[in-house]
Amino acid sequence: MELIERVGTGRYALPTRVDPARTDLVAEFEADPHAWHGDDLALLLGLLRTSTDVPRLVLLVNDPDGPWALAEAPARRGEPARPLPGAVFDSRADAERFAFRLRWAALGGDPTDTAEAAR
Repeated sequence: MELIERVGTGRYALPTRVDPARTDLVAEFEADPHAWHGDDLALLLGLLRTSTDVPRLVLLVNDPDGPWALAEAPARRGEPARPLPGAVFDSRADAERFAFRLRWAALGGDPTDTAEAAR
């Protein structure tokens, strides 16, 4: 059973906000967006990906090797996604990092935290 499946069992809970002091979580995600993440980052990702305070983001790709475009998911099923201007990436990891940065900043994290972690 994955960590996120244990949320609500009393052992784990999604955070209710971004803790800007947790730049270690930014660095962990930036290092490898597709790696197996620690519990704290997994819970933070649950918040970032499910919060109603930020638009739902999706990746659009026509070829398995990219490029990947970041878009806002439609409000209703069957409607087209709205691509974000200038958000086209050569790698899926770069697209995931960009989405993480947008969500982190939108939920109260300092956007400079993600820029520093990328170095």
